[in-house]
Amino acid sequence: MLGFVVLAEFVDVELILGAFLAGAVVSLLSTRDDEGLREKLDAIGYGFFIPVFFIMVGIEFNLPLLLENSTALLLAPLLLVAAVLLKVVAAFFFKPSFSWREVFAAGWLLSARLSLIIAAAAIGLRIGVIGEATNAAIIMVAAVTSTLAPLVSNWLLPKPEELHKRRYLIYGAANLALQVAQELRKHGERVLFLEPEERLVKLVRDEDFEVIHGEGTEACLREAQVTDVETLLVLGSDDDKNYKVCQTALSMGAPAIVVMVHEPTRLADFRKLGVRATTTNMLRPMVLASMARSPDLFTLLTSTSDDRDVREVLMNNRVFQGRRISEAVFPGDSLVLTIRRDGEVRVPHGSTELKMGDRLTVLGELDSLEAVEQLLAG
Repeated sequence: MLGFVVLAEFVDVELILGAFLAGAVVSLLSTRDDEGLREKLDAIGYGFFIPVFFIMVGIEFNLPLLLENSTALLLAPLLLVAAVLLKVVAAFFFKPSFSWREVFAAGWLLSARLSLIIAAAAIGLRIGVIGEATNAAIIMVAAVTSTLAPLVSNWLLPKPEELHKRRYLIYGAANLALQVAQELRKHGERVLFLEPEERLVKLVRDEDFEVIHGEGTEACLREAQVTDVETLLVLGSDDDKNYKVCQTALSMGAPAIVVMVHEPTRLADFRKLGVRATTTNMLRPMVLASMARSPDLFTLLTSTSDDRDVREVLMNNRVFQGRRISEAVFPGDSLVLTIRRDGEVRVPHGSTELKMGDRLTVLGELDSLEAVEQLLAG
């Protein structure tokens, strides 16, 4: 850093540009083994050099001159409006993947301007491009946006539990469906019911679950936003109605469907649709066999008293496309157990490459799993 600062002095450019170039070189040359160096640079930068820089900015901030200069005083609110508007409009590109509240929250958060705009103003002042009053106006905008942006963003953003809690949609409100919903709720998941029969709607509401009631299956699935749920569980008592629900949900783009088939002879019909179909006669021996073969894993999957879980995560981040698992640094103690790709379940190795659309079964602490889910979602 000192070398680049001296070089900047020799070629007559701003010293801050020399320091920036030194940081860029460190970023290019460093590897994962250099995390200790990065942490030390962060500690030195944020603990000493950057605070000193902002102290000097505060000392040089000339508020009386800003208040006396009508042009600069008019410039400050115009810059403030432009600073927010540019970022909010740019955040509209996030809309296909996020809600409107999240989009506006992101726009406001991105509108915060501090170090870069102040550094640019300092350079402009020193080379005579802007005057003292304009510099004060820019510093004022940086201070206001940095204060307001996080406050407004936090106010707009949905609550963390609403944001990260996964949604499951259940068709049918039989006893089995309610038991499944209660198990999902124990794991902290959000459950929504789709029930066409009026008599069962009250039963679901008495258990304090959300329910959508209506005759039109397609309209109800659209109201439930079936394309955004983690899984649609079709647990109705009529196989014919269940089959129609599966067909409609698939045509609307439901990501995953699990269906309980009551008549074993219909199992092949459901599987031809591409849904995960099973029967009660199949489930009981499978669960007992799992308990016998892997009792600890079964306890982990069913326990709600600890902070660990197993979760299936969709890989939709192009940054990880083609990257080996050994090269992908996942948060916390998370471990990839399986990868489902093209209908096949594979046991991954360190050399296994990730691909878009992979569904990874990940084991880890709850906080780590949420971080992995957000990271792979991009």
